[in-house]
Amino acid sequence: MRMMKMTVYFDNNATTPLKDGVKKAMAEALEVYGNPSSVHACGREARLLQDMARRNVAAMFGVRSEQVIFTSSGTEANNLVLRGYFACPENLEKGSKLVISSVEHNCVHKTAVDLNRLNGVSMHMVTVDRNGIIDIDDLKLTLEKGNVGLVSIMHGNNETGVIQPLDKIVALCKEYGVRVHTDAVQTAGKVALSFKDMGVDFMTVSFHKLGGPKGIGAVIMKADIDMECHTSGGSQERNRRAGTENIIGIAGAGACTEEWQVSVDKMQNQIGPLRNKLEKGLKQLSNELYIIGESTNRVPNTTNVIVPGLEGETAVMSLDMAGFCVSTGSACSSGRVEPSRVILAHGIPADEALCALRISLGWQTTEAEVDAFLAAFGEMLGRMQKAS
Repeated sequence: MRMMKMTVYFDNNATTPLKDGVKKAMAEALEVYGNPSSVHACGREARLLQDMARRNVAAMFGVRSEQVIFTSSGTEANNLVLRGYFACPENLEKGSKLVISSVEHNCVHKTAVDLNRLNGVSMHMVTVDRNGIIDIDDLKLTLEKGNVGLVSIMHGNNETGVIQPLDKIVALCKEYGVRVHTDAVQTAGKVALSFKDMGVDFMTVSFHKLGGPKGIGAVIMKADIDMECHTSGGSQERNRRAGTENIIGIAGAGACTEEWQVSVDKMQNQIGPLRNKLEKGLKQLSNELYIIGESTNRVPNTTNVIVPGLEGETAVMSLDMAGFCVSTGSACSSGRVEPSRVILAHGIPADEALCALRISLGWQTTEAEVDAFLAAFGEMLGRMQKAS
């Protein structure tokens, strides 16, 4: 049963609507039923479709096709890099410590904890400042102590949109001969990304964040790195990831990256100004309201706003009833709502962290929708003031 369509969707960091070209490509791929590993005509047809999509993805990031490894999601892609890298004995000999930041996505944070608990890979978590930018001095001190095998720092944060100074991070790691992975799930399609210019060794992406389908992600990596496959089975994806490929999802991934420059330009030139208008309007509604990471570089579509006293969960439900989809980083555990560890890492008190509200615009967002949201947000604040 299809749910009632919401009026305005402002939760695009969670997922995005499929673009028309993606729907068309996936519909056509439904007719391609061969297994791409088969050598007969039906298999070759599937392999051709897969290869064409891989070339599109490679072109978006300025790499060769063989550097693109398809996965089922950004989460699997991050797991593949971290687990696969440290599963290789040669890599462990170079360094058995994994360095992450305190604001990583759960799939990186929890994998680092698992590696430490199960595989003996030690972990160091680099702190961030009030704006969410990592402490470069902390990173440098950790590298100086030695035994670091891999540094994994996300490019753009999924909750706040804050973009890390990857150029400084990579330059510092190169001084110590340490490889770098970046989770670019929230920046791909929103800012221009050149794998070569970024200088990282691994980059991970997820296509449903940029108008593509759910269930398909990718690792972009340098070709000369040793990495073990962490699933047993066939030799798909150049022995990096076993299992029959999701041809329909891969076709959608290829389609959503065909016009990547158009998507980036729209984010920068249209959605960015709309985000700025949204934030200006929000600040005019309350003197207590503040925006996390406002003074630093962020992806152009993301706002994480705190109104002390207005819990994020309450705001999400109130705005949902008004026809707006937004989200909060808080998590429900054993019946209790817990503040986001990412927001807490900024040094924000727990009671205020519970008030964090993420508003993430998309390629389909209009100015009229921003105006309507500001009106609804103002009405919500008005009700809150009357009730207090």
